[in-house]
Amino acid sequence: MDRFSPFKWRFHDYHAAFDLYAHYGSTVLSSFVVWNGEQYYWLSDADAIKTVCNSKTLFEKDLPVYEHFLNFWGSNIISTEGNEWKAHRSVAKTAFNEANNALVWSETIRISSQWMDNMKSSDQKEVMVDLLEDLRLITMQVIQAAGFGRRPAWAETTKESESGRMPFEESLSAAASNLIPRSITPGWMIDIAEKVGYKKLIVVRKSFDDIKFHMLELVEFARSWLGGDQQDKTLDAALLRNLVEANSEEVGSKRLNDGQLLSNAFVFLVAGHETTAHSLSFMLAFMAIYPEVQRKVREEVLSLTDGDPLAPLNYKEHLSKLVYTLAVFYETSRLCTVAPRLGRRVLADTTLTGRLFETSFDNNTENVKEFEIPIKRGAQVILDMTAVHKNPIHWGKDANEFRPERFIDTDTYRWPRDAFLAFSTGHRSCIGQKFSTTESLCLVANLVRQFDILPPPDLRDKSFEEQKSITEWKTWLTTTPSNARVSFRRRV
Repeated sequence: MDRFSPFKWRFHDYHAAFDLYAHYGSTVLSSFVVWNGEQYYWLSDADAIKTVCNSKTLFEKDLPVYEHFLNFWGSNIISTEGNEWKAHRSVAKTAFNEANNALVWSETIRISSQWMDNMKSSDQKEVMVDLLEDLRLITMQVIQAAGFGRRPAWAETTKESESGRMPFEESLSAAASNLIPRSITPGWMIDIAEKVGYKKLIVVRKSFDDIKFHMLELVEFARSWLGGDQQDKTLDAALLRNLVEANSEEVGSKRLNDGQLLSNAFVFLVAGHETTAHSLSFMLAFMAIYPEVQRKVREEVLSLTDGDPLAPLNYKEHLSKLVYTLAVFYETSRLCTVAPRLGRRVLADTTLTGRLFETSFDNNTENVKEFEIPIKRGAQVILDMTAVHKNPIHWGKDANEFRPERFIDTDTYRWPRDAFLAFSTGHRSCIGQKFSTTESLCLVANLVRQFDILPPPDLRDKSFEEQKSITEWKTWLTTTPSNARVSFRRRV
């Protein structure tokens, strides 16, 4: 297999997608780091990735990386493997159930309706929207409500307390934005920054201190409720309840220590809003530049309520009928994969199966042949989700095109489930997949009944290629919209 430098491609050139694999005619590539002898294997083959993700003994996460970026207070469901990971997952998994999905739906209706009412209060019939900014706040409020029992209103304005703490949403957003600076900056350097008044590092520490304070407030409320001190007889926040019970010697078996409780609360708050906000931003941007897709989504939604744009939408009755809307969400997630690559360390010598192929002038793959790759213990495999999602062997010669219909089964076609990795796959697949999907479809369904989604005015008379700029993205830890701006025009 051909060799190439792994570093630029691994950390920066995500836009290459399947191009390098096509250039070498292989779904598996290898690279070799000269100074430490480390071997990397890059996988754009769905079957090879399935083998890696389904194995519980041959491959594991590169834990030091996750520990460095996420273990600010203790280990958590993302930064662990083996029995420790099972313990974290066993605490959280029962919270992600049908009752919680129904709560996600109702909270999304509540919050998105307040958001739309706020836009309707403007004298202007058309409103410019920064999708990422608004959707981050919406998804942040949904995870707070459905996961942690905190129900702020959309228009609620929260100021710093007398102690000078950031509001909950502001501190969470700032902490999420400062994961990398917080993880690479030693405490003594932040101490110096505070003494000399270097604001950027001061904000890094303050955001983490303040979100910890707010999380502890939620934890104390749940402890009080579990102890019977609250008049309220129910606590809808199943995730918070599970975490606190697992930390309680009286109610649980002390499966989580105090640091692990906070760490899990933090990763669920961050992951529970950030990734969904990114996917929704891309989805609405695509719908703005593909009006025919938007029309089909609107027709599907209105058919559920006999054309009434203000009739109630119900989780049990309506979610399963949003077939085309789900296809648009999946197609968006395929083209703009929020978690573009994941690494796994090889624990024992093994083999993986890849494919050699030729690419024709019209992007058809020909002469596809399987081949075996010996993988040595200690090597790294990179699960290149972005490349799998652009692999024409799995998705056809139009793999680079936006075509939601590819996610709808017919009598003669079944879409390739194993090649759709937006929520990963195997036993470590995303625990919040149904949460995110329910929230996304609910918000879009509620929105398209009442608003047209349009490209911003400055792009409306431009070419399609220029309009596509609103779907542009950048990547570091996740794939993030960089220009997701649209106009909403009132329909009702």
